[in-house]
Amino acid sequence: MAQADRRRTIGSLSLAYVLLACGLSVTAALPELRRTVGMSDTVTSLHGSFFGWGLLLGGLFGSRALLRYGRMNVLVIGVIAVGVGGVLFGTAHVVAQSLTGGAAIGLGGAAMVSAIPGLVADRFGPERNAIFTKLNVAPGIGGFTFPLLLAIAPIIGVSWRWPTSLLPGLLVVVFLVSVVPLLGGVTRSAPSVGPGTRMRDVVGLLRLHGVRQRFVLQILHVAIEFSLGTWMVVFLREEGGFSKAAAPIGGAAWAIGMMASRSLVPRLITTFGSRLEAMCLLGGIGSALAILVVPVAPIRLLCVSLASFSFGPLYVLGVERLFVNAEAAGVDDTTAVSSLTAVSSGLAITIGPFVVGVIADRIGLRGALLFSPAAAAVALFLCAVRWGDEAGRIGQTESAPRRVTAS
Repeated sequence: MAQADRRRTIGSLSLAYVLLACGLSVTAALPELRRTVGMSDTVTSLHGSFFGWGLLLGGLFGSRALLRYGRMNVLVIGVIAVGVGGVLFGTAHVVAQSLTGGAAIGLGGAAMVSAIPGLVADRFGPERNAIFTKLNVAPGIGGFTFPLLLAIAPIIGVSWRWPTSLLPGLLVVVFLVSVVPLLGGVTRSAPSVGPGTRMRDVVGLLRLHGVRQRFVLQILHVAIEFSLGTWMVVFLREEGGFSKAAAPIGGAAWAIGMMASRSLVPRLITTFGSRLEAMCLLGGIGSALAILVVPVAPIRLLCVSLASFSFGPLYVLGVERLFVNAEAAGVDDTTAVSSLTAVSSGLAITIGPFVVGVIADRIGLRGALLFSPAAAAVALFLCAVRWGDEAGRIGQTESAPRRVTAS
């Protein structure tokens, strides 16, 4: 790939990830939306679940779209869907509209999550892990920017609806006008998609022990992250002692920790090797518990960043290990593996935040958020039980330093 095309491709994928993070970060506006519309914790949690349902449906059926239209075209469709979903959410005055916006963000996110990992694998080959690690810094930028704008809005006398609806729409316009024309050659190129990829191929991957094992762990990892992240601003506003303007800062602190840790994944792998996943889970469990019990607001905010810093590398590690395990089993259909990552994310985002909301209606949000450290403890146990087997499998398939996250 020419250097210019390389830069343009990385730039377009980074911008798409920024938009996706902004779309998923609209949950930072849930405290204001629930006050405007009047929602219980269970109904509020459905917004996260609708994201997940969209991701799940896109993961199950998106491979056919990838086969027919190609990865880059599906990516463009996903970007548009996320932008439209953000506008619907930000202008909603009834629950049906905000849920529709959430579903659109989920479907668009599924298209992006299905297309990007496989696109990186196809176009960057041995460099894919390093490129994917760089790209996963981009969501932190979007996840930081949106809550920050949400915090500034009441200070300058602007409604929360303005940043919620305008930012996703603006990013879509920038993507379409400034980036897509530069990628004409990439967009028109023939898609590198397995000719037989269908939903049965995606589900069929679960027959493989190593893939199934990593799939389960990936569901837990994403559920841990989204269950805590989706409800963070609501918790800080309603039970954490934060003001209307200060609570979204918690969302920004979460994004900062996530962005920092994902940018350091290669270095962390070099330092800690196969211990990194367990260390992330242990650090996340401690930090998540501290968020719930620490009485001082600044320290609680620090714990938010520490928790996201700890949990941040898990998704990156999980995606790469899913590809590695699939390759070790002889699977060369990157479309099916990419779709499986979207399915795992969809299941996790559907179940995790909803479970927290249902529990919160019964015992309160503080107790319900124990779900995340509990799920992390389960993931830690599974990692420990299957540690040697998985490390050995990955080690046998790694012949060059191209998979810097393999452990």
